[in-house]
Amino acid sequence: MVIEKTIESLKSVVSRVLKRNEESRNDDRILILEVLRELGFKIYIDYNYLSAMPQFESITRIRRDLQNNDRVYSPNEETIKRRERLNEESRGFWKNSNLSF
Repeated sequence: MVIEKTIESLKSVVSRVLKRNEESRNDDRILILEVLRELGFKIYIDYNYLSAMPQFESITRIRRDLQNNDRVYSPNEETIKRRERLNEESRGFWKNSNLSF
């Protein structure tokens, strides 16, 4: 199952970042950026300005609200099908999972 490997792999990365970077325990923005760096992404953000950035989760929540509740700015059909497939796979994974967070 793809989602199971992805979640377990990501959990391992997040755990490593949280272990070595105390700031990441207090600020999700730092956690997200450090996880992306750990995964090999090149990100150039001056951490001095990080507190002025909006929370990533707030941005995605607003996008979901606009798409799901206001019914505007819908994703394309390919993305909708991919999300449905991943959501179904994710529901099945979590239903049968012994992982605890």
